[in-house]
Amino acid sequence: MTAAPNAQHIDIRNFNSIEEIRSLDNFRENNPLSKTNYKRLLGEYHLQEEVCCCFLKDNGNLCGEGHIHGWVAERSDGTATLIGGDCAKNKFGADSSFIADTHRFLNEKHRRERLATMLELLPLKDVRIAELGRLRIILIELDKRIKSITNDLGPLVQRRLHDMVRTRHLDVTI
Repeated sequence: MTAAPNAQHIDIRNFNSIEEIRSLDNFRENNPLSKTNYKRLLGEYHLQEEVCCCFLKDNGNLCGEGHIHGWVAERSDGTATLIGGDCAKNKFGADSSFIADTHRFLNEKHRRERLATMLELLPLKDVRIAELGRLRIILIELDKRIKSITNDLGPLVQRRLHDMVRTRHLDVTI
């Protein structure tokens, strides 16, 4: 499957420690991020410890809330900073290109996870198809046995058995 000609390549980066984020050459601590200086998404973080959100509030101060999940974003000046997941959702604004980037990021992440699952299962395809063929043969044989038994029964008994199965009333009264 090929991407659309105008589709932008999405780099999927997941950061699991603050050290990984700090190792980025362009990362700066307490680097304010606003709608006007946001450039693009660099990745997602899931950490054990909280990190301070660098969303720039209307009053000019950093948000400063602690988050263990959020985003690493690049600013228009080329530096990288952090924004918490909740702050990104609730404070950055639904009309922001940041929100669109997070949706594209998550969609691509999920697409790659599904692809990885398919690639894991692909080597088992022939074995599973063979097993399905074996089970199909067993089912055909069972169907033949059922038909041979029911053919020996009269039409009234056959109808009654079908009604019992259909209604799930399996009691037999003699």
